[in-house]
Amino acid sequence: MNPRRSKESSMHNVMNKTLLPFIVIATTCTTLAQGTSEEAILECSTPITGSYDGTAGWTFKPLGGVVITHLGAFTNVVVEQGPISVGVWGSDGTLLRSNTVTAVGQLVNRSYYSPIEPLWLIPQETYHVGIFSPSGRLFLSFYDPLVGGSLSVSTRIQLGGYAEGPNGFVFPAAVPDGQGAVWIGANFLAVPEPGALSLLALAMAVGSFARRLRKPN
Repeated sequence: MNPRRSKESSMHNVMNKTLLPFIVIATTCTTLAQGTSEEAILECSTPITGSYDGTAGWTFKPLGGVVITHLGAFTNVVVEQGPISVGVWGSDGTLLRSNTVTAVGQLVNRSYYSPIEPLWLIPQETYHVGIFSPSGRLFLSFYDPLVGGSLSVSTRIQLGGYAEGPNGFVFPAAVPDGQGAVWIGANFLAVPEPGALSLLALAMAVGSFARRLRKPN
């Protein structure tokens, strides 16, 4: 028997046995993450409309381990006003993630989405999300619980209040006495942290295995 062929066959068997668990875990974790995505704002109807020149949005707190995977904007905003800049900021004003959303993005219910590098959120920390139109003034709906209408929010977040940032795509600060109100425009898709952590652990394990394969005997 050819020693070289025997060695290659043995290595092939080892790789199959070693990689198979990773493939199974990858398939399971990917299905979990995709199957549990949830929109921050699920549905809204409001009698109030308005306009804003800067960045308009709202604040929230994650109720558990949450990972944002996509940033989005409501379809009426994107279709009527063109590409929209969307961002997520920490409470200190640091821009954590941003992207541009267009009408060719992923459509889920009433929002278009663009993927971002996953953003891990800290439970009970305050975050700000907002949108900005590079073409000029934003024309948006505004939800105010004192006026009427309805708002459906993800069970994974606690809604704060509306937020505004003047003069461009900037940090939208919380508006005093704005609790429960929202500029309807910005949205995001998120998954629970366990699924995302499993994917991260999988990536680290595969990377470690690949490094071992590259090591000379």
